[in-house]
Amino acid sequence: MGMDISGKNPKDAAGEYIRFSIWGWSPMLDLCRCASRDACLDLLTDGWEFNDGHGLDSQTACDKLADAIEALLAKHPEVTKLRSAGTDTAKRFGALFGLDASATLERADVARWVTFLRSCGGFAIH
Repeated sequence: MGMDISGKNPKDAAGEYIRFSIWGWSPMLDLCRCASRDACLDLLTDGWEFNDGHGLDSQTACDKLADAIEALLAKHPEVTKLRSAGTDTAKRFGALFGLDASATLERADVARWVTFLRSCGGFAIH
């Protein structure tokens, strides 16, 4: 179970496809939303919790998001891991199966995401 993300017009192999587990996507989505707000971007992230095709339509929007993520993390070099408490659904699911519903994301995961964003030509989450 996870988020399969496909580039709409990839420049190279780095922009074709990226995958996050459902646990890894939660903090990445939190980071995208926080970076977007911090940079005053007008990016619509509604629906990114689901794998039904939402995403960004252009390379320009993806570059803006990548820039915002890098700028936000540059303000906080001490942060090596990003953590998300997860959604209520994730917490219930985790409790049901004895899993930790909180998720941790490494900076290397963020770097992979930024590399994808810079090459994808827009993306859709499936």
